[in-house]
Amino acid sequence: GRLVVDAHLRTSDPHVWVGGDAAGGPQFTPVASQNGRQIAAAILGHGLPEPDYSYIPYACFTSPQLAAVGMSEDEAQAQGVEYRVARATPEYVGAAIIGDERRGVVKVVIDPDGLMLGAQIAGHEASELIYGYAVGVRLGASVHDLADVLPIHPSYSEVLNWAIS
Repeated sequence: GRLVVDAHLRTSDPHVWVGGDAAGGPQFTPVASQNGRQIAAAILGHGLPEPDYSYIPYACFTSPQLAAVGMSEDEAQAQGVEYRVARATPEYVGAAIIGDERRGVVKVVIDPDGLMLGAQIAGHEASELIYGYAVGVRLGASVHDLADVLPIHPSYSEVLNWAIS
């Protein structure tokens, strides 16, 4: 029931590419946009890199919001990856106190060398906060790299720094 595409989003017809939901990858609007840019580059003769879905952030707009990127603790465990977990809560973050939104948790999955494998956030503004970790996962940043970036005070972003500091 699905179109068959190769790793470069091409069908069996070398002149037909498929992107977005029809390509069978993660069904998120930013993925479809990225696929569209990749296909346009291929049509213009710039080549088509293989899509990398390992660092796509996603969110569930519940109350509280839930957001994640990269590998979860369960996935690391199932794959036999060595990891540790860093956690923080926003209860003492200035913005959380001011806005009375203190519930939540930030969890970061880290490899033995300190590289970020993934992160999960539950709480106020999780959908906004996960982007910082997504950039870190995409760039192969270490938690030390991100901890060196000072957060804005008072803002919810402080909890991102607290989790890895």
